[in-house]
Amino acid sequence: MYDRWYVARPKSGKDRLAERSVSARGYDVYRPKYPGETERSIFPGYMFVKPRGDGDWELLRSSPFMRYGDDALLKINFKLVSIGVEDPDFLAIRETEIRIWRELGAKPPPPFRVGDPVRIRKGPWIDFLAKIGRVDDKNSDALIDMLGRRVRARVGVAHLSSRLAHRDLSIPTY
Repeated sequence: MYDRWYVARPKSGKDRLAERSVSARGYDVYRPKYPGETERSIFPGYMFVKPRGDGDWELLRSSPFMRYGDDALLKINFKLVSIGVEDPDFLAIRETEIRIWRELGAKPPPPFRVGDPVRIRKGPWIDFLAKIGRVDDKNSDALIDMLGRRVRARVGVAHLSSRLAHRDLSIPTY
């Protein structure tokens, strides 16, 4: 059998429905969620799928609530993105960590720290590189270098990515 999990891409905002639909078609599905919440995904727009016994992806690709055709599975350089069988366990650790923080009545630490380089993924500042100036649970102040000046923009934490797409791009220091 298959010992790899592949990254599947549901339609925007349809994670829960896609999870049910794909699972009903015979695939093993793992969608990491915030503990105690059935709706909110830790990784919105992504879930992990193990292929059926026959290795056929057609039922997944044609499943309602999944992106159409080849866009249903995440590819990098035309290769499907996969992780080993034990790897989804690290996501369960994050779910448990969040649950423990909530049981203690404390807020989990924010995903970014002051000074972290980020790429803005959504909104009017899309694809801009920035550094974190201030961060809380839902929003952060991104420091963007524009025309030699530092501009502070309020950006939702969900719209930031900690990984840079290009290594040769540099982040200005302040």
